[in-house]
Amino acid sequence: MLNKLRISRRVSTRDEATDGDSEDIVIAVMGVTGCGKSTFIKKVTGHSDVKIGDNLTSDCVETAIVEQYKFTHKGLRYLLIDTPGFDDTYLDNETIAKRLIDWLASSFRSGVRLNGLIYLHRITDKRMSGSSFENLRMFRELCGEQGLKNVVLTSTFWDSTSRAEGERRQKELETSPQFWSRMIQKGCKTARLDGKQNSCFKILEDIARNNGKITMQIQQEVVVEGKAIRDTIAARETFSRLQRVMQEQSKRDAEKLRQEQERKMKELENCNRRERQILAEELERKRQEELSRRRRAAERTRRDEEAAKARELAAQRRRLRELKERMERLAREREEEEERQIIAAYEARQAYYRNYSCLWRSVSNRYCDKCRERLHKRYTHYFRMSRYRVLSLLHMCSC
Repeated sequence: MLNKLRISRRVSTRDEATDGDSEDIVIAVMGVTGCGKSTFIKKVTGHSDVKIGDNLTSDCVETAIVEQYKFTHKGLRYLLIDTPGFDDTYLDNETIAKRLIDWLASSFRSGVRLNGLIYLHRITDKRMSGSSFENLRMFRELCGEQGLKNVVLTSTFWDSTSRAEGERRQKELETSPQFWSRMIQKGCKTARLDGKQNSCFKILEDIARNNGKITMQIQQEVVVEGKAIRDTIAARETFSRLQRVMQEQSKRDAEKLRQEQERKMKELENCNRRERQILAEELERKRQEELSRRRRAAERTRRDEEAAKARELAAQRRRLRELKERMERLAREREEEEERQIIAAYEARQAYYRNYSCLWRSVSNRYCDKCRERLHKRYTHYFRMSRYRVLSLLHMCSC
């Protein structure tokens, strides 16, 4: 983009002078950037090299300087001057104003005088912006009261809005003292561009019919009176307003920057708060996971301990059961042994009874030979009988 700008400035030498003849109808086209100047010139001249901006940036470098276009219409030669407008993307308003004043002065010195001026304004604008106000004020001060009679205030882009809305805004422009009202009272004419070529030529033909040259106030002061540009009314008013506007703009920019910084600080605080919250949530999540892990480990330990206790209890019960079974077995064995002993004693007694007979007499031995208990008064004496003699003599009680 910068290369384009440098090339355009190097090729164009028309900033210093205008090569129009005295018979040419010289018309300057003015307005803020994007108001339709280049579109208007392209429609009436048919030149394909006229750059038309169709985006948000003012990349039409030709409108950053003063350009001129020659053409013939109905036997008349026209010279249209495409002037830079305020609100440019790459040039500040003060530079644009100085460049425009330089061109007006140099063209007047070279003998070129304007037949008229066309000031373009977008009818689609819901309200007049600060740059539009500055451009309109500067335009009025550049022309002076004597030059306003050859000015046509033209609203553009009628094909981009509704008829009712356009009429309402046009009436506001024509009746408001802040806009066009005072200029119309001084002799300015008004026109409308609906996007058709005929409406463009009609404005040129109306200016050509006046067939009069004008001397703008800025040209009178700089060329005729020899004032420096900075001493002219337009320059003083324009530059002072521009300075105020720039100061206000700087304040607005500073305020906007402050608000942006505050917004970014709040966003940063919110971001930090969210990060802290996320970190806290992450720590809480990890803590909960650790607690859950510990609970699960404790639960596993408890279950293992309970299982171990259950196994130990089962082992104890098994041992008790085995001990009980052993004791029961021993008891049964003891009972069986006792029973066997009883049976054996019984069988022995029966055998004894079968083999021994009672003598039924008293003996000197006072103790039983079997149980070794003391004998009663009456003693029972057994002896084992044999075929021939008594084999033994026993002292027995009733046991």
